[in-house]
Amino acid sequence: MSPSAPVVRLLGPAAVVLAGTEHPVARPRRRAVLAALALRADRVVRVSELVAAVWGDRAPASAAGNLHTYVCDLRALLEPADRAKPSVLVGHRDGYRLALAPEQVDVLAFEELARRGRERVAGGDLTGGLAELDDALALWRGEPFAGTGGPLCDAERERLLHLRPAVDEARFQALLGTGRAAEVVPDCVRLVREHPLRERVVTLLAEALLRCGRPADALDELTGLRRRLRAELGTRPGPEATALYQRILDRGEAEPRPATRPAPRVVPAQLPQRFWAFAGREREVVELSARVEQGVPVVLSGLPGIGKTALAVEIAHRMAPRFPDGQLFLDLRAGGADPVSLDEALDYHLRVLGVSEEDMPDDTGDRIRRYRELIAGRRVLVVLDDALPAHLSALTAGGSSVTIATTRERSAAPVPGHPSALRELRPEAALAVLTADLPGTGADEADLAALAELCGRVPLALRVMAARLAVGETAAELVAELRTARRPLDSFEFGGGSLRPSYDRSAAALPPDAAGLLDVLVAHPGREFDTDLVPVLRPGVVAGAALDPLLRLGFLDRVGTRRYRVPDLVWHYAAERAAALDPAEVEAAALRAVRWYAHAADAVDRALDPLRPLRLPLLEPGGHTGGAEPSGAGAFTAPAATADHAELLAWSRRSRPVLVRASVLAAGLGRHRLSWHLARCAEAFGADPVLPSTSDSGDLAEALRRFAAGDHAGACGRFRAELDRPDSPERLLACVGAAVCARETGAHNDAVLLFRSALRLRAEGPVRAWVLAQLADAALAAGRGQLAVEAAAESVSQWERSGEAAGAAAAGVLLARAHGAVGSDGAAAGGLRRAAEALRRSDHREAADAAGAGLVEARVS
Repeated sequence: MSPSAPVVRLLGPAAVVLAGTEHPVARPRRRAVLAALALRADRVVRVSELVAAVWGDRAPASAAGNLHTYVCDLRALLEPADRAKPSVLVGHRDGYRLALAPEQVDVLAFEELARRGRERVAGGDLTGGLAELDDALALWRGEPFAGTGGPLCDAERERLLHLRPAVDEARFQALLGTGRAAEVVPDCVRLVREHPLRERVVTLLAEALLRCGRPADALDELTGLRRRLRAELGTRPGPEATALYQRILDRGEAEPRPATRPAPRVVPAQLPQRFWAFAGREREVVELSARVEQGVPVVLSGLPGIGKTALAVEIAHRMAPRFPDGQLFLDLRAGGADPVSLDEALDYHLRVLGVSEEDMPDDTGDRIRRYRELIAGRRVLVVLDDALPAHLSALTAGGSSVTIATTRERSAAPVPGHPSALRELRPEAALAVLTADLPGTGADEADLAALAELCGRVPLALRVMAARLAVGETAAELVAELRTARRPLDSFEFGGGSLRPSYDRSAAALPPDAAGLLDVLVAHPGREFDTDLVPVLRPGVVAGAALDPLLRLGFLDRVGTRRYRVPDLVWHYAAERAAALDPAEVEAAALRAVRWYAHAADAVDRALDPLRPLRLPLLEPGGHTGGAEPSGAGAFTAPAATADHAELLAWSRRSRPVLVRASVLAAGLGRHRLSWHLARCAEAFGADPVLPSTSDSGDLAEALRRFAAGDHAGACGRFRAELDRPDSPERLLACVGAAVCARETGAHNDAVLLFRSALRLRAEGPVRAWVLAQLADAALAAGRGQLAVEAAAESVSQWERSGEAAGAAAAGVLLARAHGAVGSDGAAAGGLRRAAEALRRSDHREAADAAGAGLVEARVS
């Protein structure tokens, strides 16, 4: 093979080697296309086969076009000097061919070398076979197809991971046959830890130990194999392992080690390696290390992926020198499908501490006492990963020993000290994780900051993105991918890392009410919500029964009294769960939520300002008027039920953003009048001018979106466009919206014309009364006092016929202002008195006093 010929590497992160220089392949789909072509080197792969290999049954409509783009990108990488006439990645009528020999693809070369090496070893050519096996294993740079997904790569990865131990075993056999037993032991020990039930590799390890003069250790390995096979598979060792065991005994080279009392003093050193790209938790490391130094147990909790295990391992490594009697580590898999029971955990710890099988206590209580006896008086650091409360209670070390534990349950702390609930990283710490091993990346700082936020500043998500950056993808590409992805969690599946399984394991532990609430959380217009919304989103569910498990397992954060927030990545996970439901169920929950907010905002607005003259009555077609509770909205417990003015103000300020989003959501559901009402309340409460995104591109929806965000000029044009459609079912709303926008932008004469047009569009009852009041207000602003008198007088009459005392009083104030504008001071004063009396009759005494003092005019002018 020519030194300049390209080589494709797939046994590890995907890369192309050109003239001795390795070039990483960016983007998962591009890597998947390269893998599909390389695995069938020098053969035509049809487009349909490539689509199936990359997307499976989830291929988008644009798959063929996307493939063409990926092929062009790969050509630029494989033959940068001559893209016009490709000779390496060649197009054919119905597919593409990667013109490479098998030895130019590391997977194919590995398999061929491994096949030949195993055959030669089996045939007795141990030296020749060993050389070929060593050459094969030298190609292995890490997990096959690291960071590459798709059905083909997933299947090939699993196949190769099953093949690798067989290749190792053949190499061990060759080493033993050539008298190099000492070289077998270290690699064989590693393989036994990875595959403890693989009988062949345990037998080879025992043979190597025996030849190294360690018959007792060999016997221990075979005894452990027999115990594991019996406990986990219910079987016994095969003939080869049994024969070796008997041979050791028959030759008298070793006797089974007898159980002893007391157990031999063992110094375990079980800490796993530190986590790659650990950064951003230095403050926590210092604080919690000090707690460990003081002998106080540490219990770390938080949502999946928040970095509990990484932090625990980091602290343990830093503190290990302070614990000369050893360090124990056990993954209890509490959130997995096969959690470690308390008895299994005790059995493991006791064996590590030197207790033999014959001396193992049978009763759980006796095992706990024996465990505590063994570590009493010693200084041992015990690390319990993914523990349950029962684990913590029984296994927490006492005396001079200390426990560091992680748990999914925030309240799981039946030990002295205080649990530490981990939150997302600080912004600068999140950036440190992204760039931990990438000095001088040249990435735009704004792109990196945006990527950190899209990761929710969650350490596991950040480490996955850091790994993708390390193989050549750019921060800008990753930001664009996450912002446009329909399922953002897919982007975090890379190199064996993934967020979704952690969420799935935690969700499986939720009781039905909590799981049901998680399913519809995305129906809420925003990621923060009050306790009152629980029965709205899930009728019949008791708030505490649903919220407590979600809070305990990290699916929610508490951000205030009776107030919760959904973390960013959990929101994406909840969206995936919602997508699996009947769309009608999610839409119904969303409609209940926006109705609740409409009625709550209306009630709060009325309590805060009963005289606001610019309120359109809350009216849905075939629906409800005023502050009445809508059917199916759940228990209506708006803050207006309290007389505390400060609490009402706090609710109005806190709810501004969610009212804007609820307005946009209502428009998307086709509930345009609800959307209008929510937008008006958001504006009245002083919503910030932020435009939420929406998938509804209709004029009315866009008008409502802009209006909710305070863009009156932009909204006015969209309202007018809707009004110009003769078939629009919402011409009245469009006309009113255009009129209000015209008035807000100072076009008072236009507002007068539009409000008059609205009266001709069958505005009836309270709606007509409201439009007349707006006409009067606009006429006053336009200097047309007599028109204002006439409109305000009719508005008073309409409100009175509708039984709305506050509306009649507000219109009466407008009428008084109008009389004042035309010089009828006596009529103006009488109007204010009548308004004050009406307000007193309707229990609005504070506003009535203001009207009686003549101060209302200043408020509404």
